[in-house]
Amino acid sequence: PLLAPMLASDALRRLLAMKNGHKEITEACAMAAQVRGILSALGHVCEDGRGLTILDMCSGKGMTASLLALMLPAAKVTMFDCNGEMGLEHVAAIPNLDFRCFDVFSPDASDILAEAAGDASAAIVIGTHLCGALSPRLIDIFACTPRLDGLALCPCCLKGSIRGSIMQAARARGVKPYQVLVQTLKNLCESELGEKGTVDLVVDQEVLSPANAFIVATKRPL
Repeated sequence: PLLAPMLASDALRRLLAMKNGHKEITEACAMAAQVRGILSALGHVCEDGRGLTILDMCSGKGMTASLLALMLPAAKVTMFDCNGEMGLEHVAAIPNLDFRCFDVFSPDASDILAEAAGDASAAIVIGTHLCGALSPRLIDIFACTPRLDGLALCPCCLKGSIRGSIMQAARARGVKPYQVLVQTLKNLCESELGEKGTVDLVVDQEVLSPANAFIVATKRPL
């Protein structure tokens, strides 16, 4: 049912046709499944997304955000990315989707996201294939921003200072580095949330990428 509105718009057709678009579609569908799970855990029952805000961090051109906005037409979906020079004509084709140029390492990032969440009955922050320090940064923001109720994070590659320790631990355990990475990030999320929430690790084999694990967290009501 989502294909028809996407094919009806020239801008959305270009989004679907971009390089590696087929892979990004599988990632977007997997993220949508995690968002549905978070909504269920939060007791949010509006099928059209009424009262829901979704904040897509480091969104790129927004395949995931576009799919979610079409799937949940009464929700508010905002893309955040530091690159404001991308071709984003498709954003205007979806009424409940918008874009904000944003640096996730900004010292006021938590305040900005809290403001973007507004008075929504549920606010979920997501990140698809976040590289290096972006994943732990998003976990930090989620944990320290009371206004955010749910997190769905799909980490990507190893970069920066964490790379060496992850590679060493993977060799010692005889497992792939990605497995160590996602478990390390899950442990970080659990540590930062403490008794305030729950954290799960979900692997989606339908994703056309080896980076197919999702850290999914929900906060308990205050």
